[in-house]
Amino acid sequence: MSDEKLYIVLMGLPARGKSTLALRLRDAFQKIGVSARIFNNGNLRRIYRPLDDTANSEFYSPENKAAVALREGFARMNMERARAYLRNSGRIAILDATNAQRTRRAVIERHLNDHPLLFIECVNDDEDILNLSIQEKVNLPEFAHLKDRAVKEFLQRIDYYKMIYTPLKLERNYIRIDSLQNMIIKEKHSDVIPFYERLRDYLVTDEVKNLFLIRHTQTQFNVASRIGGNSP
Repeated sequence: MSDEKLYIVLMGLPARGKSTLALRLRDAFQKIGVSARIFNNGNLRRIYRPLDDTANSEFYSPENKAAVALREGFARMNMERARAYLRNSGRIAILDATNAQRTRRAVIERHLNDHPLLFIECVNDDEDILNLSIQEKVNLPEFAHLKDRAVKEFLQRIDYYKMIYTPLKLERNYIRIDSLQNMIIKEKHSDVIPFYERLRDYLVTDEVKNLFLIRHTQTQFNVASRIGGNSP
């Protein structure tokens, strides 16, 4: 129905594919004429705080009360923006943040109560992919001043989030997804969720925009009709 609206709230540890998924969902819905917008807490941090703060791991320490208050403020700011978006012409508001604690998610549920809300948790523990994702993160301008310390600082940020991390369980509506394999691990919806089946399809299907098949040229083993081995 044209009046259906939805909040999608992403959660998961850093570098688990949340922002990539947010972009994929936004683009997929826009392609079928459903207006969707991303509200990313990290973007607000980078706009309103010095990069020296946001890249430093201590900004994410649960013991840093001042920083916790700032991050909660950015989360509330995006909640207000998401509400305003759906109050007007928007159909789907995607909130992109770690949202690692149940207490934060409870605040989101209480505040965004004017339309259905679905949490999506991105899970990925593949070390190789995680390392690649972290390397991409630390190459961003936000980390340039850290130089050789960037990876160490980002790993410490992840450790701080692990200290407070609580997987989805008590929430009324959620999907836990393996963000590497595009595979749904668990799902629960106590309410009627607009676009649910279509959204589910988007989660498990990856659109390939450019596919290149690359192989080597003829080798000496090819000429000799040998299979396997490591040809010169």
